[in-house]
Amino acid sequence: MERLGSNMVGSRFNQWFREKLTTAGINNKQFARLSKQPYSTIMTWRYSSDPQVWGQCRIAEALSDLGLGEYSEIREEIKDLVNGRR
Repeated sequence: MERLGSNMVGSRFNQWFREKLTTAGINNKQFARLSKQPYSTIMTWRYSSDPQVWGQCRIAEALSDLGLGEYSEIREEIKDLVNGRR
C-alpha cells in the first residue's frame, strides 16, 4: 500500500474503486447496500486490500447496475487491476 504524505493511497484497485464510486455519485453506505456487502468490507476495498473473486463479482454487478459498463468488461478490468496487469 502506498502513502502520499499522510494519506493512504492504496493499490491500483483501491484507487480505481474510489474513482468509480465518485463517478457513480454514491457514497460508501449506498454502495454497500447496492452490492449487498458489509460497510466495513467496502471501506477495506477503498483503502487497504483487493477483493477476492466473489467480491470482484459483487463489485462488477453493482457497477453494471449503476450503468458504468457491462458486467464482463468491469469484471475483467477488476481482475487485471488485482493481478497487477494494469
